[in-house]
Amino acid sequence: MDTRKSPGARSRSTTTPVVQTSVSPAPDGEYAARDAWVSLIGGHPALDLVNTVSWRLDPARRTDRLATHDDLITWSTRAALIETACYTGLSLPSPKSAERTLTRVRALRENAYLALCDHLAGRPVDAGVLDTLRAALSSALRGAPAAPAFPLRLAVRPTDATQIPDAIEASLFDLFVLQDLARLRECQGTGCGWLYLDRSRNRSRRWCSSTDCGNRHRVHQFATRARSSLDTAASSATDAPSPSRPVAP
Repeated sequence: MDTRKSPGARSRSTTTPVVQTSVSPAPDGEYAARDAWVSLIGGHPALDLVNTVSWRLDPARRTDRLATHDDLITWSTRAALIETACYTGLSLPSPKSAERTLTRVRALRENAYLALCDHLAGRPVDAGVLDTLRAALSSALRGAPAAPAFPLRLAVRPTDATQIPDAIEASLFDLFVLQDLARLRECQGTGCGWLYLDRSRNRSRRWCSSTDCGNRHRVHQFATRARSSLDTAASSATDAPSPSRPVAP
């Protein structure tokens, strides 16, 4: 997690002008470095979107990884919402349109997170959050083509950056309607807050990643045991009776 880690108003424009420029091809190796922060541990693209906020439960370290529109493009490509082959031909929006798109994605992300937290806590989803998500799911059903098979899955392949929220709405539809949310879990790492679908056979997964929060927990446990052993040894040495001095004849 060391390398990774309020809902806005939902806005939608179908007439936003698009500047016909495109994403420049990245030099060899540059793209891999640029997207090193992306972590796909949720088991579903919508959960990976929620997890673009690192250290959610630790205000001192909380970081929004979707800080810019470029971050959104990078994440969308890694999460397969944009096909890599289309990356260099993706039309970029004007600055104002890019900001609206990013704001819309963040609002979808935060409302999805709040709804999932309510689900995990076993309480009804907040009415305002539910209304926002209902509108997003309805939008996905209206605008996204469905794959010609059951179960019904919506497919959106953005050809310009303003369509990324549409793909995210389709992903949210899949998560909330088709996935088994009884498998939804929150990482038990202190301060983490990342969400994932536990697909383990016995549903015993505890961490976002065994090499991240899981390893941090093991290191902490080892250090705690080591300190406890040292304290016990020191206490035993202090409490041990002093050897009696021989009595002079």
